[in-house]
Amino acid sequence: MQLLLLALRRLALSLPTLGLILVGLFLLLQLAPGDTVDAMLAQMGGGDPALAERLRSFYGLDATVPVQLGRYLWRLVRLDLGQSAIYGKPVLDVILERLPATLLLTLSSLGLAVAGGMALGVLAARRADGWPDTLISLLGLLFYATPSFWLGLMGIVVFAVKLAWLPAGGLQEVGTGLTGAAAVLDIAWHLVLPTATLSLIFMAIYLRVMRASMLEVLGLDFVRAARAKGVTEGRVLVRHVLRNAL
Repeated sequence: MQLLLLALRRLALSLPTLGLILVGLFLLLQLAPGDTVDAMLAQMGGGDPALAERLRSFYGLDATVPVQLGRYLWRLVRLDLGQSAIYGKPVLDVILERLPATLLLTLSSLGLAVAGGMALGVLAARRADGWPDTLISLLGLLFYATPSFWLGLMGIVVFAVKLAWLPAGGLQEVGTGLTGAAAVLDIAWHLVLPTATLSLIFMAIYLRVMRASMLEVLGLDFVRAARAKGVTEGRVLVRHVLRNAL
């Protein structure tokens, strides 16, 4: 119950910040040259001024900035995200269509990052200042400093184009009509490359945090006491250090 109240309190405190961000983004878009109608006409190869005025009236862009801002915030309160000019359907429908695949990719990459980061952090802390620690820390710094989009592009070039080991994109093989376990395996196969790419930067963060936490716990008195009692090093790491470092 206390955890739920804490979560609700944090959520309530974040609402003013979210409101300021939304207003700031809206005003920044207003300061940018042109508007949505100009972008649409540019994609269509141009249009007459009468068509532009009709489109601005349809999208409510002919109103003043305060009025547009008020309408924008009121629609957000009602979860009305407007109409997508590209897909020709409500924006909320476009988001909901893509939400399952997004959640699947996010959870799989986050799970891999947490598990891999914990394991590498424990290994680095156990071999602190040794070559495993140096190698893991160097790789973590490298992955953290490398943009994920570049890793994704290089992964596609190497593993999908050059080696042809993994699919370059998509959630499933198009036109196969797979069902059951075959469909699950096909989705998992398509998730390998994007999951590995997205998890590398987070794995680098988690391994650094886990290494620092492990080293901090390793220097505490109860760990020295456990070793003085003759507890094996593996039991000290798993039962005492790791549980507290987590």
